Amino acid sequence: MNRTDFDGDAAWAFIGALYGRGAVKDWCLEWQDAHDLDVSFFLTLLWLEAAHGCCVGPADVRRLDAAVADWRAAVVKPIRSARRFARAADHKDVREKLSAAELAAERGIVDTLLGALTQPLACIEDGGAAAYFSQCSGGVPSAQDRRRLSAIADHARALANNSA
Repeated sequence: MNRTDFDGDAAWAFIGALYGRGAVKDWCLEWQDAHDLDVSFFLTLLWLEAAHGCCVGPADVRRLDAAVADWRAAVVKPIRSARRFARAADHKDVREKLSAAELAAERGIVDTLLGALTQPLACIEDGGAAAYFSQCSGGVPSAQDRRRLSAIADHARALANNSA
């Protein structure tokens, strides 16, 4: 599969819907802070799995992660840091503008990831989202995180089935 098979707008809509389901947002933000997990990247991998049946292997996860690394470091993280600072300083107007910029930057992660799908992917049974989580967390997920990953994957499959 390559980029021409995927629609960034569809991916972004799916990501937004999945993020709003159950405890997905809370778990993703917890993992973002605890493991430096890129939520947009993670949810895009889930979209590839649930909506397209493409479970990206660990080598492709590393390749795709490397493709977005510069954007994440130079754009997403500085905006997120500024937004958090503005929130702590109680500058609501600035925080809201930075929140919008952060969302746009995260959309850039999705577009960059999809743009990096220029070579066939090694599809595996365990899925790229789980492989990415393991990469971020430094090893095998805890039992609690495995349950959460499974629940998020279930939400993603249900969402994809309702969209089909």
